[in-house]
Amino acid sequence: MKVLLAIDGSSYSADAAGAVASHPWLPDTVVKVLTAVEPIIPTGPDIWFGVGGGETLELVRQEMTRQATQLVTGVAETMRASGMVVETAV
Repeated sequence: MKVLLAIDGSSYSADAAGAVASHPWLPDTVVKVLTAVEPIIPTGPDIWFGVGGGETLELVRQEMTRQATQLVTGVAETMRASGMVVETAV
């Protein structure tokens, strides 16, 4: 069986992860923990393309991706500790 667990760092996501981790799954069950990074849409060129140019936008995107990866990795490690097979995706 495959289980998809979408998380966003909220308390509701933590509750959902706890419910999935405590459920008695079949032995071949694989849980995929994922989160999404919202795209950054500049409201105007002066915000993102002033000092630092497009590099600022890219740095923000990289930081958001790093935080999202850290989030799914933490939840996955907790689930693996209880013996589950877990994959992650951002």
